[in-house]
Amino acid sequence: MALMSLGAAGYTTATAPPRPRRCTLPFRAAASPAALDRRRRPHNVAGDFFVDHRCIDCQTCRWMAPEVFKRVDGKAAVAAQPSSEEERTKALQVEEATADVEWKLEGNGPWNLGTDFELIHTPGHTPGSVCLYFKPLKVLFTGDHVAKSEESDDLNLFLMYSKQSVSLQLESIRKLLELEFEWLLPGHGYRIKYKDVRAKNVAMESLLANYTS
Repeated sequence: MALMSLGAAGYTTATAPPRPRRCTLPFRAAASPAALDRRRRPHNVAGDFFVDHRCIDCQTCRWMAPEVFKRVDGKAAVAAQPSSEEERTKALQVEEATADVEWKLEGNGPWNLGTDFELIHTPGHTPGSVCLYFKPLKVLFTGDHVAKSEESDDLNLFLMYSKQSVSLQLESIRKLLELEFEWLLPGHGYRIKYKDVRAKNVAMESLLANYTS
């Protein structure tokens, strides 16, 4: 969600005051309310908060603020405007969670950001696919490398959207067996908390088996 602008993931509120951004947005805070309204998805209820046409159905908003966001016609929409300060705070937090920023990397990694973060090159979905591993909390942000659908607890690859090579994507998934994470936060779908690293590896092995058997 962006304040007085179109957010990178398409979540917008038209009345909150502008504030400094950590990323570059294609539409600045100077955009008029009328201009913003033209970019609303028609499935939103009337009100300050809305999802614009660039939503990619990443599902983040629906697990962060389920009282506000729902899936309508294949993408997110505001089904109910926030009715409390808590709901409004959750809706605003979606902005930070879906902000778009780019940092170009060279080589094949892994790349370390201090001692806590590690970037793992996981090509397959796209040539530049990268996972972010936060070691202290044992969290892996996978982007589009793997996903979890709403219909199943199983991980999947969304083969129809694989832009490079499924076999290479499977090789990249094997890299995840070496990492000691217990939380998995995909670019699409709900977050997953594994009991321990062993349970995580069982899930990774199951994913590999589903696409290689």
